[in-house]
Amino acid sequence: MPATVLRLTTDTPVAAPLGDDVLRGPAPTSAAATRQAVLAALAAPVEFPALELSLTPDDHVAIALDGSTPGAETIVDTLVERLVDYGIGPKRIAVVTDDPRAAQRLREAEEDRGVIVETHDPSDEEQLCFAGLTKAERTLRVNRTLFEADVVLPITTEHPGDHAEDGPFDGLFPRFFDRETIDRMTRVRTLTSARARGGDYASARRNETDEAGWMLGAAIQTRVIPGRDGAAETVVFGEARAVYRDAHATAKRVWQSAAPDPAPLVIARLDGDATTQTWSDLARALATADQLVASDGAVVLWTDFDQPIGPALSQLGDCDNYDHAASELAEETGDEALFAWRLAQALERGPVFWRSRLPRTTIDDLGVGVLEDESQLLRLAERFGTCILLEQPQHVRLDASDPGDGLNLPEEDVE
Repeated sequence: MPATVLRLTTDTPVAAPLGDDVLRGPAPTSAAATRQAVLAALAAPVEFPALELSLTPDDHVAIALDGSTPGAETIVDTLVERLVDYGIGPKRIAVVTDDPRAAQRLREAEEDRGVIVETHDPSDEEQLCFAGLTKAERTLRVNRTLFEADVVLPITTEHPGDHAEDGPFDGLFPRFFDRETIDRMTRVRTLTSARARGGDYASARRNETDEAGWMLGAAIQTRVIPGRDGAAETVVFGEARAVYRDAHATAKRVWQSAAPDPAPLVIARLDGDATTQTWSDLARALATADQLVASDGAVVLWTDFDQPIGPALSQLGDCDNYDHAASELAEETGDEALFAWRLAQALERGPVFWRSRLPRTTIDDLGVGVLEDESQLLRLAERFGTCILLEQPQHVRLDASDPGDGLNLPEEDVE
């Protein structure tokens, strides 16, 4: 008998039989649609004059790109076209990203024009320069290309599921700063304290992020709200704080969902191809799934992820005490470490299954079950009977204060 699934991100969540069609995401938004979203945002900036009124032909413009942004290449290409239309020569435009894969794709698209594409290396002293001292007297060093630009245009993603709201400059800081700063701000213990405890922890993080943004003079930005098809649903452009406010509100409307009762199986399905899926996405997906799984239940990560594992995740190999491993991983830094920490906690609670493009032995060594196709997942789901399907779980924002009507899965109500 097919398992019963609750699809959490549909407009009206309903229980239905789980079939392999449910596991396939929608067709991605076309590049043309993303381009139109960018043009619409530039034509109607939020609390800021038209971009062309803020530029002169002599300006050097630096686009600071979060490489995991949905539709990143199309967004950059459209923005570059507009800058050229406004009189900025392509050789005066630089794109800086911390994602080597995004940088490679952009080089293939943009370098024929003469646009500079740079991969930020936080350990390369030649790429860094002194940005200033924070109020806490911490030295900040930042990417030189961004610091020396006349105009900095950040492109980043709104993540509605993050409970610690780092503010309008979270796409810049610490992403484009020095290794010491990145390690300090991305230490697992630091991140999770800010997100879980809020209050002074979150405020201190927000304040330093704001300071860093103003040091760079990043008065404007482009912010992307992801859609359920893995592409850009809405693009907002304008004054940094106003953009953050509007994008945050829009993302909550798109992605907030009432939290149903825990289920014995939670399937977290990431759409898009492997090039768009990151360690940060996996960490967010697992955090959301873990809020919804029953104490003795199982979690499935359904992905196309293909990045090789690093030293943080390798610590889980042959692990016989996941609680101890989580304690050690809390002192590590970076997105992979955060995912490894969340995975250790999930494995301490119950089984985790993962569909990826990584070698089977790699996943087996982590103590994680391997799924290779839809039929295996359907058989697994039949063992549990009912499950919750999280589509694009890295973006889902759960509202625990609103249990929602009809979001539970009593067997007698399901045909």
